[in-house]
Amino acid sequence: MATTTAVPANLVFLRPAELAAGARAGSASPCREPRAMVVARHQLLERLDLVGELAPNAPLSFLIVQVRGLDTLRERGCGLTQGSVMSAVARRVRELTRATDHVGRFTATSMGVVLQGAGAAAASAVAARITFHLSHGLASIAPGLDVSVHAATGTGLNADILPVAALDSGYDEGDDPA
Repeated sequence: MATTTAVPANLVFLRPAELAAGARAGSASPCREPRAMVVARHQLLERLDLVGELAPNAPLSFLIVQVRGLDTLRERGCGLTQGSVMSAVARRVRELTRATDHVGRFTATSMGVVLQGAGAAAASAVAARITFHLSHGLASIAPGLDVSVHAATGTGLNADILPVAALDSGYDEGDDPA
């Protein structure tokens, strides 16, 4: 008699082929991407402020996951769109973070991640994990795409400046953060 165990959706890891299939089938919504369970920028920043207010002395980190090379997808003829790739990236980032973390669209080519209770070491570990997994997955579906992760760490008192600090940590200025 075989038994099956239900695995929560946020614990399922996609292989590169599954990431490619999701990128081709996915579509982005301006407010919410239900499959990836991510929110729009304003909702993400509201959540960051709320987390900061609830725990002003607790560690708090903010990551920006930027995908470069999306503007050349059409020229490469790979059949992918910016929206489908970003939906796949959103799903993968959601899978690589904890249930207590919040993932949302930051710009057209980047995702933001609120790491509640995470200091510098934990934020670095999450950034390294996201960079590793996304770099391998993106290279398999569309060579030429590149991912970089920028982090800022502080406490809840610093919640309002963490996105700016992450932007200042080397974010590509070609992507308008507004």
